[in-house]
Amino acid sequence: MTGDHYPCLSLDRDGIARAIAGLHAAGDTRLAPIYRAVRDRGVTLAQYLHPQPIPDLPAHVRAKPMVAIIFDDLGTSYGPSVYDSRALRWLCEHAGAFLIASALPPEEWYQRAVDAALAKGAAVIVDTMAPHELVWLAHATHFSPPDCKFMIAGAIGGPAITAAHRLGGDYAGLEISAGAMSAGAVQ
Repeated sequence: MTGDHYPCLSLDRDGIARAIAGLHAAGDTRLAPIYRAVRDRGVTLAQYLHPQPIPDLPAHVRAKPMVAIIFDDLGTSYGPSVYDSRALRWLCEHAGAFLIASALPPEEWYQRAVDAALAKGAAVIVDTMAPHELVWLAHATHFSPPDCKFMIAGAIGGPAITAAHRLGGDYAGLEISAGAMSAGAVQ
């Protein structure tokens, strides 16, 4: 086994190769850097699909770099209060990068998330809906270290993009990308 895929099933090298091939076949390779990091660098990938507190992370999982993806956009968006737990706070506290997406982020942001996880221990990616962009940002900034890199891919006209424009494009040092398509539409 080359890396954990927690809390979902672990993938062996062939399973990861099939996952990457599937991304290429679908024309959406954004997650490929994460799967390559699981295969080649021992990064743990945790995907949270259900609106419930994130379960505690075992010590052997916390000991390795981790990329956590929270799918807070599958039909309904709930915001961080539904996922809050010791594990979510641990992820935030160890995050080198926190990506919040209510629109499709630039593809290179996924590689940045991997790089941050390798350097700092964790990266968090939240696919959400526009009404929860700023709530997730507030939660993340409350628990994350000062050197955490924040990236928001917000919907055009959504709260994060509107706030960035109102502040002259500089929203507390965030890197921001505006897009019209929901991130959940292709993940």
